[in-house]
Amino acid sequence: MALAVVLTLGPAACGKTGGPEPSAAELAQANQHNRCMRSAGVDVPDMDDVDEAGGFTLNTKDPKTLAALSACARLAPPGHREGDPDPAVEEHALRLAECLRRHGIRAEDPEAGGDPAVHLAEGATYPQQQLVDAFTVCDKDVPR
Repeated sequence: MALAVVLTLGPAACGKTGGPEPSAAELAQANQHNRCMRSAGVDVPDMDDVDEAGGFTLNTKDPKTLAALSACARLAPPGHREGDPDPAVEEHALRLAECLRRHGIRAEDPEAGGDPAVHLAEGATYPQQQLVDAFTVCDKDVPR
């Protein structure tokens, strides 16, 4: 099962759908998150360059993308994921976090009923290649 994550900055990040425009602080936070993702090797735009809905989609089947999402999660703006959590996705995320811990990555369990993203523990930092290697192994060990 593929999981597509849609990152957004609100219903009208560009102000074209009638909703409120994001504040300068929200835009800055989203751009900081996106710079972190790019530094981890994932091609994501600045929020000024996204579609009218203010979002873009990431391929979460890619271990490099999963590693970058975990490494940059602390910078993600609130409400960065759309849709109701799927119990199968939540279970997969829990098993993925457990696998990462077995491979030396301090990963937190995902929030039940909330964002199923796997986050690194507070203060945990790893070389990008170590994260990619762990996600590559765990992606095989914990099939979707």
